[in-house]
Amino acid sequence: MIFANGDVYIGTMNEQEKAHGIGRLIKKNGDLYIGNFSNGVISGEGHYIMTNGSSIDGTFANNLPNGQCKYKSTGYELNANFKNGFADGEGIEKA
Repeated sequence: MIFANGDVYIGTMNEQEKAHGIGRLIKKNGDLYIGNFSNGVISGEGHYIMTNGSSIDGTFANNLPNGQCKYKSTGYELNANFKNGFADGEGIEKA
């Protein structure tokens, strides 16, 4: 399915033709998400790869990292609990 904003979704859908279950979202800017969706929203376990090479593996809710996630960027890694897209509390950093 190709969305009006240029994003492309490949995967299972529900009766309302919304992303639901396992799928891939290729964003117009080149970012890629592979994982679970619920009623058109990134939700559950997944892997998000940004065009700059950074990635986030873990739990997502409402299209954002929410729960235990691993953020990786060139020469840097952070394992932490995320809340609404941001690291929440203490985490383990590796440089």
